[in-house]
Formats: sequence, structure tokens, C-alpha cells
Amino acid sequence: MAYCDEELALAYINLRQLEFAKTHAELALDFAETAEDENRQYWSKIRYATACMLGGEYQEAFDNFYEAKSWEVKESKYCFWPHVFALELKMADCLEGLGAIEEAQEIRRRIGAMAESLGVEPEMP
Repeated sequence: MAYCDEELALAYINLRQLEFAKTHAELALDFAETAEDENRQYWSKIRYATACMLGGEYQEAFDNFYEAKSWEVKESKYCFWPHVFALELKMADCLEGLGAIEEAQEIRRRIGAMAESLGVEPEMP
């Protein structure tokens, strides 16, 4: 159930149908939270945050990107650094939207240095 709504949210995001994207992301998140499925919560938060960011809801987007990133780093069995870097860059985009330009630039600098050091690029499917 959650997976279908996640995929619908992603499709609507790509079509820039943000109302539908957000609705399906919320449904996916509701199901994942009720089922206590942390993997689905992770992806649902990313879809929801993306829809919010594209709709100009930068604080809501930032909060959900942050929660997804925190889970990836602290709770997942395997921390996939390209995803962490991509989420941090999305958070920087949100901060720019909120007017926190210097903080966004610092995140981009830090992630650039870490990506170069580890030899990986930010990546988010």
C-alpha cells in the first residue's frame, strides 16, 4: 500500500502536480507510520518533503528531509552516504528558500568536502 502511494507521489512530483503528490505522499506516510515500517517511513518522508519543497513549504520540507537523513545515519542497518549527501543538499535548498543563505552555503561546502574525501557523489533515486 505505502509503496504504491510513494510511487504515485513520485510520478506526480515529476509531473509537477504538487497537490496530488503531497496527498499520495501523506497516504504513504500514514500507512508506513501505522505499520511501523521504518524503511517505508524513510522514503515516504522524502517524497512528502520533495512535494512540500516544490510547493514552497520549505520548513515542512526541511523537517522531513532532516528526519529521513537522521534515520539513515542513526537507525538504518547500512548508511548509504550518497543518500545522506543528497538529503543534506535538499535541506540546503530548503534553507535558501527560508532565507538562511549562509547556512545553506556551509552545508554545500561541507558536503562537497565529504563527498570528495569519500569519493562518492550525492545520489537520490
